[in-house]
Amino acid sequence: MFVNRKAFAILFVVCIMAMALLLGGCSSSSHNQIGPMELTEDQQEILDLITPGHLGQILLFDFEISDSFETLEVWLDVYNYGTLIEGGAGTTMLNGENLPSEGRLAVMLNRYRGEDYQGFQWTFTISFDGGSSSARFESPNIETGGLGNVFGPMIEPVDIQDGEEIILYISKFSGGAMRSFSDIQVYAREPELLEEYTYAHIIRARFSN
Repeated sequence: MFVNRKAFAILFVVCIMAMALLLGGCSSSSHNQIGPMELTEDQQEILDLITPGHLGQILLFDFEISDSFETLEVWLDVYNYGTLIEGGAGTTMLNGENLPSEGRLAVMLNRYRGEDYQGFQWTFTISFDGGSSSARFESPNIETGGLGNVFGPMIEPVDIQDGEEIILYISKFSGGAMRSFSDIQVYAREPELLEEYTYAHIIRARFSN
């Protein structure tokens, strides 16, 4: 699999800048919630500047919990017409007697293109007071010729419940029309909706006791 040096250079810069934002972001959530990180205007301008357009994305989230949770998992699932073809990719985990009461999560995506396919390199980083957990991995290449792409993260905070999966981000590929929902948790409640799309990437998180 060929990834050129320029793509890696872009990813490196993106990682460095995203970590700076991750450590300096402001918490936007309340009790037992995870949601998009609120950035200052200057931080958003930096993020827009370093994000390499359609070739990459940076997603920033924060969470706050008042109840006791022992485990936080973040992972990628890949679907083909609603069938899971890769589950639990890049699982990133925090384990302990009690998770920290607040923390932040960064997802960095770098895309690279071959003649008739796209490849995807992901970096997941969970940051909290006193430590972090990180994973970098590649998901399967997909043939994207003639396919449109619609993607986006959650736009509102979601309540955290023990053992319940939360969708942080979805990217859909299809040769036809694509429906959009303001609440992407609909794909957790109605997974049959994924059958409409040639491919889908879904990033999920789960807090559990």
